[in-house]
Amino acid sequence: MSEWNNTARYAFDCVKKVTNEKNDKLNKNYKSYARSAPMYIKVNGLVNTIAFYNSKKEKEEEAYKFLLKHIEEYFSKEPVVDKLIKKNGKDFLDELCGLDTANYMLATERTLGLIGWLKRFAEGMIEDNNNSNSKNNNENIE
Repeated sequence: MSEWNNTARYAFDCVKKVTNEKNDKLNKNYKSYARSAPMYIKVNGLVNTIAFYNSKKEKEEEAYKFLLKHIEEYFSKEPVVDKLIKKNGKDFLDELCGLDTANYMLATERTLGLIGWLKRFAEGMIEDNNNSNSKNNNENIE
């Protein structure tokens, strides 16, 4: 299996875990955050985005916690980036801050690839409440 197939499988499993929670607010927010994550990373950088998610995961809500966990776990499972983060008693953010430029760019590229899959699966597996309500209303009209 190619590394992108592995990434796609991992992302599918991650989104499935979120949907298994059966929490509409969590699902809606996870989908929204997965959609906006690539823009945050491209504009602010990977470290700033991870720091932002870290600050939100305790105070705000569960969707940030899930998204951050999925990114962190990916770094321990994906063969190329697994070598970047050594976990020598440091947390994930600390390890990212210690990367040289080439490895930071690689970590960013791989994270964007993962988030692309998370976003695709979230959009396909998490139903918009607005769409389902309007769909039901349209069925009642006919």
